[in-house]
Amino acid sequence: MKRYLTRSPAPRTYIHRAKGAVQHILSQRGISHVSLSAGTGIPRTTLQRWLSTNNDGFMTVGDAVVICEYLGISIHSMLPEPSWTVCNDQGRAALLREVEKIPEEHLRSLLSCYAVITAVRTG
Repeated sequence: MKRYLTRSPAPRTYIHRAKGAVQHILSQRGISHVSLSAGTGIPRTTLQRWLSTNNDGFMTVGDAVVICEYLGISIHSMLPEPSWTVCNDQGRAALLREVEKIPEEHLRSLLSCYAVITAVRTG
């Protein structure tokens, strides 16, 4: 695995979850690596390497498209939901990272104050 991918456990964890999702789809459909290889032209050994949890490598987006086309699914079907905070605004993401550092009891107090000020019910 590339060194910059090892700074956080998220890439490795996500790749392994994606491998599990693909294996699950193949299992549900009764498709073996041999059948998938025959249907896509991707060598069986390459498929096995990509889907092995003993290997951190994974297929490229182009390879995933070939497999998804063969299976008749969208690429989103083989990708699990992210386990990290997803935010389209970098400023908001930075703010959320700061909020995560605030102790829980302080956050509850802040939310209570916010609810009183704005008349918004918070959980």
